[in-house]
Amino acid sequence: MGECCEEGLPESLPQSLVDENGEAGVNGFREEQLKSYFKFETCENKKVCQFDDEVASVKLRGNSPRRGYVRRSLHLVLLGVMWTIFLAWISLFIIHPTSFYQRYVEKPLSAITEATYYGIGGVTLLLYCVPILTIALLGTVYLQIYKNNNDRETKLTKPRISLWTCPALVDGLLGVVSFAELMFIVLLVLYTAWFLWSYLRRDFGMFDEFHRWQFKLAIASVRLGKLGLILLGFLFLPVSRGSVLLRLIDIPFDHAVKYHVWLGHFMMVVFTVHGLSYVIIWTTEGRLASEMVTWQKIGIANLPGVIALVSGWMIWLTSLHQVRQHFFEIFFYTHQLYAIFIIFTALHIGDFILGIAIAGIFLFLLDRFLRFCQSRRAVTVLSARLLPCDAIELVIAKHPSIQYYALSFIFLNIPALSWLQWHPFSVSSSPYDDKHHVSILIKPLGSWTHKLRQCISAADEHLQGKHSCSFGIPIGVEGPYGHESNYYLRYTNLILIAGGIGISPFVAIIRDLLHRYKMDDADLPRRVLLILAVKKSKEACILDLIHPESIEPDYASKLDLDVRTYVTQESLPNTEYGQENVVGKATYSDCTSTAISVVVGTNSNFWYGMCTVSCIIGYIIFSSLIGKYLIYAADKGSYHIVSWSLRGGYVAFSMILAILLFGGITVFFWKLYGGELTKDIKFRPMDLEEERQPFLHPTDQPLFDTEAHSRLVQPSNTCYGCRPNFQELLQEVSKNWEGSNIGVLVCGPQQLQTSVATWCRIYNFKNLRTKRVAFHFHSLSFDF
Repeated sequence: MGECCEEGLPESLPQSLVDENGEAGVNGFREEQLKSYFKFETCENKKVCQFDDEVASVKLRGNSPRRGYVRRSLHLVLLGVMWTIFLAWISLFIIHPTSFYQRYVEKPLSAITEATYYGIGGVTLLLYCVPILTIALLGTVYLQIYKNNNDRETKLTKPRISLWTCPALVDGLLGVVSFAELMFIVLLVLYTAWFLWSYLRRDFGMFDEFHRWQFKLAIASVRLGKLGLILLGFLFLPVSRGSVLLRLIDIPFDHAVKYHVWLGHFMMVVFTVHGLSYVIIWTTEGRLASEMVTWQKIGIANLPGVIALVSGWMIWLTSLHQVRQHFFEIFFYTHQLYAIFIIFTALHIGDFILGIAIAGIFLFLLDRFLRFCQSRRAVTVLSARLLPCDAIELVIAKHPSIQYYALSFIFLNIPALSWLQWHPFSVSSSPYDDKHHVSILIKPLGSWTHKLRQCISAADEHLQGKHSCSFGIPIGVEGPYGHESNYYLRYTNLILIAGGIGISPFVAIIRDLLHRYKMDDADLPRRVLLILAVKKSKEACILDLIHPESIEPDYASKLDLDVRTYVTQESLPNTEYGQENVVGKATYSDCTSTAISVVVGTNSNFWYGMCTVSCIIGYIIFSSLIGKYLIYAADKGSYHIVSWSLRGGYVAFSMILAILLFGGITVFFWKLYGGELTKDIKFRPMDLEEERQPFLHPTDQPLFDTEAHSRLVQPSNTCYGCRPNFQELLQEVSKNWEGSNIGVLVCGPQQLQTSVATWCRIYNFKNLRTKRVAFHFHSLSFDF
């Protein structure tokens, strides 16, 4: 941006706009034509113009129109191909239980695959595995060419209700469910009914009245098992944290985990009915004990199925909300039994229909392998602080090339506390705060977080008065993950509702907005209502981390920030509040720091695609070699010599070996040719202070200006001994913010989310005809 006169161009033009003679112009464009590519704004009686790079990039280069046409065409082709493959893939599941599928799809392809080393199992691989892997590869290309630009959110103009953000169900076993999510749930139920009805109508039609009920129950149980296998194929797709599929449709991981939980519950109900049906049959026939321990060589093996079902029950029961909330360690450790579940499921059914679930499992294992590679690096904690509100602030080194967003989160592992436990935490810093660090806020609630607090306290006492290299505890980091677009920018106004430590992502959002206002970004939310509910008044001091004046001194003239605090367990103001420094205890880093590793799918589309391709090639090679020398050489395609369990084990072995070997080689080259991306970073104190003073200071210096007038929390905007009345708040907003789309973001306990979602739904229906305002509900949850 540069100053300009009333009619002229900026004092300094980009070099690309100056020709050989020093005159303003490019490819025949003269000064008059260039004026249209500049945005003019009046500031202090002077006109200031800013070069519009996006417009100029299309119009100024001689061949840009052609490039733009090719780019748009390629964009449409990629989207069209991916949508076509996806719809065809979904259609296969719909017609799967029909005779049409068996006659015109499965039978012709079986004749082809039987001539290969994949045999009959090659049909399911071809139909159900290849399409989703193809979409993953094309999605990688799409993201590499058309990366999401979080600064260009489409602004919603007229108030309108969205199916994705309007709550439909707010109080039940499923939690808060939007109308779009409810539609998918209904479709899943209808598909289940269609699947079973189509199969059982045809199967039972082949039997007469002389067939025993046990035989019909066994047939129904087989169909249920197949339905459970289809659900298994979808189960692992949402929990592949760095999966290109999630990034392609921009589903945040916290929502994806919710879908994973729903699918897991449904799948385990289906598998439970499947297993109990056989238990009933074997019990009535007096052969329960012998059948449960039978491991058939040819056909479905019972014992592996029993082991898989028991391990699935253990995972299922310990993942219930009450168990997960109060006994997280039990939930976490039993969830690692997924490996047992997958392996023994493969041994149970063999390779014939396992291909239905292979794609989801393959992408999950690939993602798990990349996360393992990233987390092996011991990352430096640049600063660790104990805040007066009993929260912990960690500032972690990251490489400048790693991008994250205000709603991102990371997984944290501290081997000194637990080798296996990984805990998710939302970031509390804006990407614009600095490029070398990311900060998180942690509230000590469980045994793991209390141990962390003790470690920081002990480290601070040991390093009192010293400038040492962090607090000496290496950590492992996975991520960052989450939305790759700042969707809150599309709303005219925002309501941010937090309970306790749930304020952490909103600290990042507000700091992000302040930075954008400082950079004079256009179409930003103009009004922000921040509601914080805490138990004690000292917990509200966490808002001092925002300190808006340090980012944009004139923020009050640009952003209408209304902060309201509710202290639920105090009836009178705490006179000591405001006398404490935000920094309780801290450590200071002045050394070479190891940053978060870039070896993770979200940081390089190219290398993620290379890993996917190499692992697929590895699987094809290993499965072909095993098929040729271990299976086909033994049974010559008869399927009556080589054990079915062994066939299923070979599939699992080929997949794991391909990911470890070929994926490992790709990661090696990733690190080898990563250049500066894989090197440690040398931080200097002056760099840290220049980039973001509020993050790193010696313990004897204050973190922020703690003058009473600069605090966001004041006695005038704090209510004691009460909770926020969301009915009155939303009613007030409906009147004062008429004609706007309002983003309502909630982070806190389930009860808080349910209450807010209820009133959002009520007022959306009230305003459905008048279209005065539209509330768009977003729940932020890191309880997974």
